[in-house]
Amino acid sequence: MPGHFDFLHVKKNSAGSPNELSFDVLDAARSQLDGNKSRRSRGALSAGPNQGSYHGVGGSSTLSAVPEVERRKKARRANAVRLGVLVGLLLVVAGGAIGYYGWTNYQARVDYESRFDFMLNHLSNIDAQIVEIDQIMSGSVVATGAETRSRLEREIPEMLKKLEASREEAQSLESRATRDEDEVALSRVSATIDGREDMLIAASSSLKLVDTLENDSSEATKLWARVIEADQMAREATSAANKAASEEAIESAKQQTQQALAEFSEAKELLAGANSDLSRADFSKQQRYLGKRIESLEHAVATADALLAGDKDKASRENDAYNEADKDAASLAEELPLTLENQVRSLFTDELASLRADYFEARDRVSEADADIREYAGR
Repeated sequence: MPGHFDFLHVKKNSAGSPNELSFDVLDAARSQLDGNKSRRSRGALSAGPNQGSYHGVGGSSTLSAVPEVERRKKARRANAVRLGVLVGLLLVVAGGAIGYYGWTNYQARVDYESRFDFMLNHLSNIDAQIVEIDQIMSGSVVATGAETRSRLEREIPEMLKKLEASREEAQSLESRATRDEDEVALSRVSATIDGREDMLIAASSSLKLVDTLENDSSEATKLWARVIEADQMAREATSAANKAASEEAIESAKQQTQQALAEFSEAKELLAGANSDLSRADFSKQQRYLGKRIESLEHAVATADALLAGDKDKASRENDAYNEADKDAASLAEELPLTLENQVRSLFTDELASLRADYFEARDRVSEADADIREYAGR
């Protein structure tokens, strides 16, 4: 379809630029000018000033100026269109980049918050197990049954492993934190995990200490039971010796006394060589009592030997020594507790109290950290 600028005869495949005029057009214009020159040579000059003026070829710019102006306008419009398209493309690319960046950040935030909530739920599940321990530590650990202690001692290491898993999850979230409050919250999570670990360690140590207490108490109880049994044997031997009217009766009473003496001696050795925990107890009163009972029974055996040998003077002296030692033993017995249990328990009182204080100090730290975390998480 003919355009506005077809009169310029612009050739699409010219040797120059796309809008360059063809050489055919220039040649035609040159031929036309040559014809005009030939006609003017035959009387082109006017006879006078009012008959016109000379118009040379250089004064006409219709062919050269008009096409050039139009070409430049067209070029400017084409450049403007190309620039507009380029700017539009840049805006689209920039908008896409911004949109992608925003979507990526959104997805990262959703992932962070999801993992943070999962971690808190994991800690809540551990707390369900800690509740029972907390009740025990708030009450009397010593009164806790052996079966319960044994079960909790097996469960606590598993709880600690779960806390360590939560710690690792919190550490992995540090690189995903995008806000200052995220980093603060994660530090509080670390603090609450530390506190829970300290609580469980203190509780575990308390439960194990009660195990030791019960074992030592049982050992001490059995040991003192032997002392009571030896005392009963000694009383029976003394009664038999007082009634003895023949050598056979004296010998029988002597053997009974020797059996009681052996029991007292073994009990004294066991008390002196008790395990490391019991050795910390002050059993000096019991040792003095046992020493006197052993001394008295040795005089009783010596009395029987003197009687069997017919040495009444020696038998009298040994019997007086027996009575004196037995009197001293009776005085010492008045100062003795009925059992060794309280003395054994006193060995652990201070240590249990210290562990309990450690537990509740850690518990307070957990409460403070948990309050900060709840505020951060909006719970």
